[in-house]
Amino acid sequence: MLKENTLPVQVDAFRFAENTARLEGALFIKDMQRLAPSLYTSDGETQVQMEFGVDKQGIHFLRGQFSACVTLQCQRCLESLSFEVAGNFLSGIVRTEEEADQLPKGYDPLIAKEGMLTLQDIFEDELIVSLPIVPMHSMEDCKVTLPLKIETDEKVEASKENPFKVIEFLKVRS
Repeated sequence: MLKENTLPVQVDAFRFAENTARLEGALFIKDMQRLAPSLYTSDGETQVQMEFGVDKQGIHFLRGQFSACVTLQCQRCLESLSFEVAGNFLSGIVRTEEEADQLPKGYDPLIAKEGMLTLQDIFEDELIVSLPIVPMHSMEDCKVTLPLKIETDEKVEASKENPFKVIEFLKVRS
């Protein structure tokens, strides 16, 4: 059963980082408009945990975890496919692209426009990049069975027409 979303829509990223804020809750998949075209249905929710902070180098960061069960379309049988998605990320919070270029390795840049971050957008991006390129059931679970009979090389050779047969015909005429 879906719970009410208790997470704020936007946060003041730098203030949250200075205060070492921690948030956790659920985001509804149906509200993620960029993710929806990749899904079979947009039911369910994403469980998220995040921690803001400032590291020893003075970099404001957001460390997050997420997990969800999304419904994709199997590209072999075109039926629904449940897919567990989970991941972690570490982002350096910056104000400009120039600051993003200066982040040390290990931090993905997260640009806070006017100091604000929209939490749903961050986790929606993480879900999108975590999806498989071609979702498919395992061979045992898929309703489509591939042919098991394979033609032998002799039958394949016999059925192929020689592409150089035309040259042979031209040689005879000259």
